[in-house]
Amino acid sequence: MAQTPLSVLRYACHYLPEVFKPAQQLTALYHLTDSLLWVPSGIFECELGKNRCELAFAAGVIPSEPVWTLLQPFLLRTSQALPDTVRGHLNDFLNQVQNPDFLKAIHGPSLWFEWALAAESGLPLLDGLYLKSDHLDHPQYAQQDWHNFVTEMYLALTGRPCPPLEKAQLDTVLGLLPESVQASYLGLMFARNNTLKLCLTCPELDSLKTLIARLELPTEAMFGLFDKQVAMLGDFWVLNLDLGPRFRKRWGLEAYLHPSYKQDGEIVRNWTYWLNALSLCTPEQAEGIRQWQTEPLPYDQDPAVRKANYKCLNHFKFISEAGELSVKAYLYFACRYLRTVSR
Repeated sequence: MAQTPLSVLRYACHYLPEVFKPAQQLTALYHLTDSLLWVPSGIFECELGKNRCELAFAAGVIPSEPVWTLLQPFLLRTSQALPDTVRGHLNDFLNQVQNPDFLKAIHGPSLWFEWALAAESGLPLLDGLYLKSDHLDHPQYAQQDWHNFVTEMYLALTGRPCPPLEKAQLDTVLGLLPESVQASYLGLMFARNNTLKLCLTCPELDSLKTLIARLELPTEAMFGLFDKQVAMLGDFWVLNLDLGPRFRKRWGLEAYLHPSYKQDGEIVRNWTYWLNALSLCTPEQAEGIRQWQTEPLPYDQDPAVRKANYKCLNHFKFISEAGELSVKAYLYFACRYLRTVSR
């Protein structure tokens, strides 16, 4: 019997609740699982709400890792829907990040890639990428450091300077940050005409409220998200801002569970009850989230393996746009010990 690597992604997908597997996206999903055999971890992005069921997938990688040589060809295949100029600059960037000098110059970020699962073509489509620099994720680095990082990355990824509007908005945001808030991620969203997304980590609710007030963000769509009973469920928050024409018109808020809660079914149950009460998710979706959270991956009885193979609710994301609120659940998995299986 031939021994073949077991796809970690396909293995995790098998345990993804059916409510989060839209029939029209299954072809693209299984194309993804058969292509990313080597991915040890990832996140299923599950849209919540009545008549909402879109699924996407994201995976992270450090360019110095050996798997990079396997990832790059797949990124190019799944970017074919992008304009030729964007795709060309993306390819140049992917080549550059393998250069140690270039990595050092841009502070050696880790990269997260996001794929939409297109129902029409049955193929995964590269939707965007996120860059995180540990070098800049520190209070000692000033506004100018992040300004330089964003403008350099925009030039490297698009081949053109960062537009004046985005630069001005970036400086405005960075200048209004409370002391405890840090810029943590930079996103480039290909599906939104190369929109820049700035992600800001807020360690407590007070700093988040202060930042939202300073930025004059519309909050009417957020319902009771900042009520004490709800807010206490979050450990920290990440504010997502689109720079450019949609600045302030579209913004997102990620609510992360405290690490000690990630295996706590009761905490997750409280979140899903609240979402369901506000008609932000269906009872079936709420049950799917609880199922993902509380049922372990049944792979191996070895304690060391069980510790390395797990799944959990990573965070919720609340998106405010045109006075409407939408919600996504981000379901994380890690399978770092998988043997081969017989075909």
